[in-house]
Amino acid sequence: MDLHSRLSLHLFDALLGGLVVVTTLRGERALDVPGGTQSGDVIRLEHAGIASSSGGLVTRGHHYFEVTVLVPDASQVGGGEEARALLQSLSKLLLGQGQ
Repeated sequence: MDLHSRLSLHLFDALLGGLVVVTTLRGERALDVPGGTQSGDVIRLEHAGIASSSGGLVTRGHHYFEVTVLVPDASQVGGGEEARALLQSLSKLLLGQGQ
């Protein structure tokens, strides 16, 4: 049987991707988050669901994680003007407005 959970990711974890630790029925596991993950995306962790048996064969469902990307508000961004300038440069780079 499949399981469904919500997963909150910090902005840069969603942008860059990588491994994040999630809690499953059998303990903590590493979940590979693809770079560019968006809110609403669903990531599957194979065979991490509930076990079931049929005809002597035991199978496990999957564990699906629906992503919410956490975007910091202005009060959470430290560094003042330097951080703002860095974020503006990143925005120009990502949006192709660097010229």
